[in-house]
Amino acid sequence: MRAIGALLGLLSLAFGAYNWWQIRELKSELAPRRTAVRVSERSPGVLQKMQRALEPGEHARKLLGDGRQNDARKELDRAMAEFTEAAHDSDADTADRLHEMQETLAKVRDQTQDLLHHSSGKKHEDTHDTGG
Repeated sequence: MRAIGALLGLLSLAFGAYNWWQIRELKSELAPRRTAVRVSERSPGVLQKMQRALEPGEHARKLLGDGRQNDARKELDRAMAEFTEAAHDSDADTADRLHEMQETLAKVRDQTQDLLHHSSGKKHEDTHDTGG
């Protein structure tokens, strides 16, 4: 009888440890989602502004795929302006994340600008080579 009691006690302890571990895992999985909810609670309207900022970024990606670097650069500038506006209307943590996204867009825009200069320089060289 004592052995059965000890076995049940051990099973209860193991089950409790397993439940504790599962709860801990669940909490770590939910942490990012809670942060997103807090962002929307602290900064009403920011999610809509972020969505508005992502639209020209997506359009720029399509333009780059079509080889339209100049138009893509303009769309990236528009997206950056939208992110700046969203950052102004948000809390500090959200503003930091938005500024990181804006920096990424700036890098893409600069790379696009470099491609544009490189391709226009190459076209300029090509016209001089055929002319002489």
